[in-house]
Amino acid sequence: MADYVKPLDEKTIECVFGQVTSDGNSNVRCSIESPSNKLGPIASDQLVVITSLATVLLALGTTLYTIWKYRSDSRMRLEQIQNEKAKNHKFEQLQKIEKFYGPFNALREESFILYEHFALEEKSIQKKQGKKFRTLRFLTQKNESGLVGIEKLKPYDQSILSNILEISERSLELIESHGGYIDNPALHTLLGKLAAHFRMLKLAADGKLEGLSENLEDIVFPREIDGAIDNEIHKIESSKNINNVQKKYSPNKTVRFYDENSQQYALRTRKADMSGIYDEFFRFIPKGARILDAGCGVGRDTKYFIQEGYKVRSFDASAAMVDMCNEYPFAFCEKMKFSEIQFGPTFDAVWASASLLHLNSFDIEIAFKKLWQCLIPGGYLYFSLKQNLNKSDTREYYIHDEIILKKILVDDLEMELVKAWETPSSVNFYDKFENYIYKKI
Repeated sequence: MADYVKPLDEKTIECVFGQVTSDGNSNVRCSIESPSNKLGPIASDQLVVITSLATVLLALGTTLYTIWKYRSDSRMRLEQIQNEKAKNHKFEQLQKIEKFYGPFNALREESFILYEHFALEEKSIQKKQGKKFRTLRFLTQKNESGLVGIEKLKPYDQSILSNILEISERSLELIESHGGYIDNPALHTLLGKLAAHFRMLKLAADGKLEGLSENLEDIVFPREIDGAIDNEIHKIESSKNINNVQKKYSPNKTVRFYDENSQQYALRTRKADMSGIYDEFFRFIPKGARILDAGCGVGRDTKYFIQEGYKVRSFDASAAMVDMCNEYPFAFCEKMKFSEIQFGPTFDAVWASASLLHLNSFDIEIAFKKLWQCLIPGGYLYFSLKQNLNKSDTREYYIHDEIILKKILVDDLEMELVKAWETPSSVNFYDKFENYIYKKI
């Protein structure tokens, strides 16, 4: 220990980092320990260094705390902005549905049901003659009694048409007053065609278009409208959460093939003649039915069904295929695998054309159960499988025994086989397909 002796005075004695002792006289000792427990006395310059160092450390700590606090506050503020943005976005989407799409969709449903019960006798006559009944043509042509317009109809048909015209007028008011909620340019055009049809229908019913039927052949009801509106609602519902986290995309070799060859596949299959299979499928489902296009590929069938007046949702495991399907402005296609289906019993029919054939026996059983859950009671499942394997690329194909299929669909899921038939491939001469339609009991 090193001793430093300082005379006592009346002032307060301070001893830094040491111990104070007295010798009994007028002296006091302040003992300082060195790093080796034998430090010498602290000089004034050492105290300055220590004080400066402490000041620097304090300033550094204050600076670091300030930076941390700023970052924390900024992060909280950013989260608040994001939450407010998401809240505003959800409100905007909700307004679109509440102010336009919801009411318009309800009016279309009401009009559709009324039209299904309108002019049944006239429709039956036209069908027997191999023709399709057109309301505009019927209203603009004189009958044997010289009547035209709504006067040609029986009293109950006049009442139904009057209600249809009233609904059309309310629909026009919605389009004109809330058209700003429509973001899809193609839908604007489609609604313009619908509005023209409504106005012509009103004029024809009033007898003001007598003899002009041939000039009105291009004024047709746009059958895409119901599927387009339905999918626009799905798009809005899907976009309500702007912070959706994208799932990790890990395609297998079959999906990678479709990702890498989507353009060529679209060109190869777009002109495939599916009319015979379509006709069989439509025999079992009602007009305007809700269809799930499962494994939709580039969306060829999705587009056709919507154009025919059906409401269609689609999914595919290939991101490239999903993008191509969504190029059709009235489609709503999602990237999804069969095992990820969670729609619930909302569809009148499921269409799985040449998509389940890429699943092995374990996965196809899961797929069937998922698709069964999507169907309403009395709904129909169509699917097609290959009869033979002529593999020329990296896609995986599986042949499934019909007995095993029946065990899953009939024994386990209690579905009823309503039709099974064979067809050649619509895109090449060597593939053959087995087609099945099952009904959910």
